Amino acid sequence: IIQSGNDASVALAEHTAGSEENFAYLMNSYATELGMENTSFNNATGLPDPLNVTSAYDLALLTGALINRFPEHYKLYSQKYFTYAGIKQKNRNQLLWRNDIFDGAKTGYTQAAGYCLVGSAVRGDMRLVAVVLGSEDDKRFNDVAALMDYGFRYFTTQKLFSKSETIKELNVIAGVDDTVRIGLKEDIILTLQKDKRDNLSYEISAGSQILAPITAMDKAGTLKVVDKYGVVITQSDLVYLDSVEELGFFQRLIAILWNWIKSLFS
Repeated sequence: IIQSGNDASVALAEHTAGSEENFAYLMNSYATELGMENTSFNNATGLPDPLNVTSAYDLALLTGALINRFPEHYKLYSQKYFTYAGIKQKNRNQLLWRNDIFDGAKTGYTQAAGYCLVGSAVRGDMRLVAVVLGSEDDKRFNDVAALMDYGFRYFTTQKLFSKSETIKELNVIAGVDDTVRIGLKEDIILTLQKDKRDNLSYEISAGSQILAPITAMDKAGTLKVVDKYGVVITQSDLVYLDSVEELGFFQRLIAILWNWIKSLFS
């Protein structure tokens, strides 16, 4: 992390998976899980290989997952120096000395890829990740810093929906309760251009009624956030926020029949 030690990457790969080849298989599986659709790994170091391919977008996805899922590990990326065996080594990420808003993430270089940098910064409640590939040694730091200035000036991070907030209520058939709430497992937080929230709309795909029994946190539908051009910005599963037990056998049968009769006239 501090000094880009390829030997450390190989040692970790062999210890974790038995070989670098097996570790690359795990890397590719994890990349698929994260939605890194334009990425292929064939070693643990990133050294030149025809099958080592990625994109700026995929590296941003990976960095976001690292920050969100492993915050304690990510703290290492802001460490300016590392001393081992009496040797003090400096972090290659020069942004750590430019401004306190920067707290990572990683430099990279091969002759084929050029000088690369994934940078991350926090200002107030908003974190941004910027990726520059195929640049020059010093220029990559200037480019990422410029991207951060642009992002913080023209974008804002907003919470659109909160975890467990009631999005809709469904009628329950043959249940001990008449209705059940549906909502989200996680907050929906988006980084948007300032003043663009009013241009967003929401599409809910869920039925109007459900047959008991119902188990909380089971999928109930989907929620899409759409911009004014009809482009889906994000999509999340809706879940049942409560469990609902079914009625006894005869009560359940009567309730189902009554619901069927009502449907004939609706």
